Amino acid sequence: MGESKTQDPGPNHFANGVKTWTLIAERAYEAHRAVMDGFHAINYAYHELPVEVQTAWEAAVRHAVDEVTHEHHSINPECWKGWLRPQDRPVEGVFGGG
Repeated sequence: MGESKTQDPGPNHFANGVKTWTLIAERAYEAHRAVMDGFHAINYAYHELPVEVQTAWEAAVRHAVDEVTHEHHSINPECWKGWLRPQDRPVEGVFGGG
C-alpha cells in the first residue's frame, strides 16, 4: 500500500531522539485545529480523535513528505486506501494476526 520510504520507529513519539510519524501527524493536526479555531464544529485534541481519523492525518503527513522527497514521480493519493499505522497492524501469531 502507501508505505512511506522512511523507516517508522513505531507508536512512541520519539525514537532515538527523532520525531515519529505519529507525533508529526499530531502536530500537523494541532496546526490545522489552530487555524480552524472558530470555524470547526468539532474541537477535539488529537488523542481524542478516532483511530481512523488519526490514521488519515498520519497518511496525509506521510504522503506530503513522499511528494516532497520523490519529486521525480507522482504518488497517487489513492494508494493510502486501507493503510494502517504500524501500531494498529495485527502482530503475526497474536490473536489470529498474520
